[in-house]
Amino acid sequence: MKLHREITPVFYRNFKCRGEQCLSHCCRGWTINIDKKTQKTYKSAHQIEVKDITEKYLIPHRSEQHTQHYAYIALKQDGDCPFLNPKKLCNIYLTLGPNALSRTCQTYQRIETSLQSYRQHSLSLSCPEAVRLVLFDPDALKYEEKTTVKRTKITESVGSTRRDEVTQEQQIIQLFCRHLIMAHSPFIEDNLYALVQFMIFLQSLNYRVEENYPRVESLFTTLVKELTDGQIESPRIN
Repeated sequence: MKLHREITPVFYRNFKCRGEQCLSHCCRGWTINIDKKTQKTYKSAHQIEVKDITEKYLIPHRSEQHTQHYAYIALKQDGDCPFLNPKKLCNIYLTLGPNALSRTCQTYQRIETSLQSYRQHSLSLSCPEAVRLVLFDPDALKYEEKTTVKRTKITESVGSTRRDEVTQEQQIIQLFCRHLIMAHSPFIEDNLYALVQFMIFLQSLNYRVEENYPRVESLFTTLVKELTDGQIESPRIN
């Protein structure tokens, strides 16, 4: 048995595609591979708009016709996905539901970092809506942490590939960084400046946090106080 931590930021939980209200859209310029089962779903769809587009734009791979990369979606001349409607919404999602999307479309903009006893969810900042949530939602960088107990496999092979473990020092650094980003300050730029100063200091210590903990904690406390008091702005702009 072992403990497994899962961290989900508020901005990840609150994310929703804004469609036509978005400053841009992500349904262009991608190479979207389709597995064989999904290709059959599209071809057998009763919705004429899906079936017609499938016949014209779903191209079988010639060189690698295996199950996961059976075909790909050819883009229109303007670079947009042919399933994108005038409201910047996906016709596959609207007519067939989210489970009919390709793996690429199901997962983007979501990012998952998994280690042995740790999983963290995030969003790609290539998405304008993700950027808006991270920068302008006051509660965006708050997060929920769930700890569960998982069984370990006794039959696990000794030579099998294992995911790296998050060290205690790495967890401490993450905690310090989260608090610096979330500290109250007049401008988010102040928090980013304080974070850079903190990381430069850790770099000078070769990231040996435990043996230099009093110095690290002292700098952290000073930076948080300066952020709260609005004292970071002056050195930042000079």
